[in-house]
Amino acid sequence: MAVIQFGDPDKNPALTGHQKSKNQILNGTDNGSINLLIGDVAFMHNHSKGGNDTLLGGNNSDGGILVNALIGDSGLMFNHAKGGNDTLTGGNNSHGGLLVNGLAGDSGVMFNHAQGGNDVLTGGHNINGAVINGLTGDTALMFDHSKGGNDVLVGGDNAGIGSVMNILTGDALGMFNHAKGGNDELIGGNNLGVGHIVNILAGDALIMSGHAKGGNDILQGGDGNGEIGNTVTNYLYGDAREISVSITIDEILDKFNELTGINSNEILNTAMDRLPDNIAGINFSEFAANIESKLNLNKKAHVKAGNDILISGTNATDHMWGDFGDPSITQGGADTFVFMNNFGNDFIYDFRQSDGDQIIFAVTGVSAYDDLAIEDNGVNTTIIVDVDGTAHGTVTLVGVSGVDLSGDIGFVF
Repeated sequence: MAVIQFGDPDKNPALTGHQKSKNQILNGTDNGSINLLIGDVAFMHNHSKGGNDTLLGGNNSDGGILVNALIGDSGLMFNHAKGGNDTLTGGNNSHGGLLVNGLAGDSGVMFNHAQGGNDVLTGGHNINGAVINGLTGDTALMFDHSKGGNDVLVGGDNAGIGSVMNILTGDALGMFNHAKGGNDELIGGNNLGVGHIVNILAGDALIMSGHAKGGNDILQGGDGNGEIGNTVTNYLYGDAREISVSITIDEILDKFNELTGINSNEILNTAMDRLPDNIAGINFSEFAANIESKLNLNKKAHVKAGNDILISGTNATDHMWGDFGDPSITQGGADTFVFMNNFGNDFIYDFRQSDGDQIIFAVTGVSAYDDLAIEDNGVNTTIIVDVDGTAHGTVTLVGVSGVDLSGDIGFVF
């Protein structure tokens, strides 16, 4: 059964003019099939503003499949609409089965000069079973001159037996045209039990194209407990997982399928079958055609990356990219990579001295460059941190060789 709630039904389907929505609290239903909670209304445009809403997803405790779709303000935001400062929390999984939490701080799609609020999103936790948390600070897709808020996203933990995948994007799944990301903080989930956690954190979006601009974000990988059967893998992207010249809707869905291992097309079709044919007058065919036309505007790309801070997890394996972009179409930011006690065997894939990238060690007993061991095999450079026989981890700079790193490494002690 699908449960659909709008926080401000008196004004639904649209906020227009200078209307402002009330502050709402919405709760999902436990052990259902789909909870669709929208903090305010279906559409926001002109200079309307969303309320500061609280949305709570339902819990899954019967071993079935539950999907929580939580949107802080509205399905679509355009013109100069502005989202409220919302708090969204996914449901928890406690008795096997699969729980999917999809949280968007402001809207499904933002375009024109729409602006997201400063939202707090928290993924659901797993005790027994599997949880997929997809958290995006503002919206699924950002176009034109839309702008993301300064959001905080926290992945879900694994506290028992099972697995959790956290996909956190500070602003959107895709940013196009002249969209601009906010200054966000993303924190991966921790593994406290037996099983696996995969944290995929992108400071701005999974995909950036056109003249999109990233914010100055902070990303922190999740931690493991170091015990047998407990694994954490963090993928940290300061700006985006992919920066490209052009892309289509089908390609976006294909990339999401590849990333998660699930069929998003099938999930969308199932959701549409269970939802009413017409929600607040939305014509989905016309809407999809309009989105495709905006994607076609990206005939060239010159994405500008932010100056991001990426913090490795402890007892985890971290794969880190400050910018993840072809330098010919990307203006890289000056990124900082931080490693603390027991950080693991980690990898940086786009370390560039020319961008002003820095590496910081906050490791007990390490206070100078001479405390590090540097190995250069002619292809990669590996930094080894071993203090009095205590191995804290290694950092491999992939594709970096024959350079003096003494001016690029700092210490906090």
